[in-house]
Amino acid sequence: MKFFFDLLPVIAFFGVYKYTGDILTATATIIVTTVFQMAYTWLKHKKIEKIHVISMVLVVFLGGLTLLFEDKAFIQWKPTILYWVLAAALLISHFVTHKNLTQRALEGMLKTSNIIMTDVPAKMWEKLNWFTCSFLFFIGILNLYIAYQFSEDTWVNFKLFGLTALTMVYMVGVVMSLSRYMSEPEKNSQSISQQTKD
Repeated sequence: MKFFFDLLPVIAFFGVYKYTGDILTATATIIVTTVFQMAYTWLKHKKIEKIHVISMVLVVFLGGLTLLFEDKAFIQWKPTILYWVLAAALLISHFVTHKNLTQRALEGMLKTSNIIMTDVPAKMWEKLNWFTCSFLFFIGILNLYIAYQFSEDTWVNFKLFGLTALTMVYMVGVVMSLSRYMSEPEKNSQSISQQTKD
């Protein structure tokens, strides 16, 4: 459910564009939907994730420029700028603060799914951090390539389906690479209990 809620602005953008054929109307829609989404999240949880705040600022700023100058290039650059900002954050954190943001994000995500990580080698986290940086940089370039080399309609389709599919493939790859280190708390408790009995 959270996955589709996170995609709500993009889905609204896609739906309005397909219905009207007007990217300016679709851009106005994604701005309004994003602000509504963040307001709802704040009212419900009293907290908004940093990545969502960054995304909202970019949508409002670049979307506003698109409407002001009637130039779709601004909104088309939004995904790329977001991905590159995230990649830069991973690199800065790695070299300056020596913290692995990929590790923090994945551990937090898996924890909400009632899955814990045990004995993951530091080298594995480091490799995943570099893999994530490379992935974000790559899809940022790919977004611009689609935007400038293909039709507007193709880019709109790619924004919803292409970027979502690539992100899901990335997540599946990451989870598979970490699967050997995953376990559920209930199973751990049962295992410890069994060993105690023995």
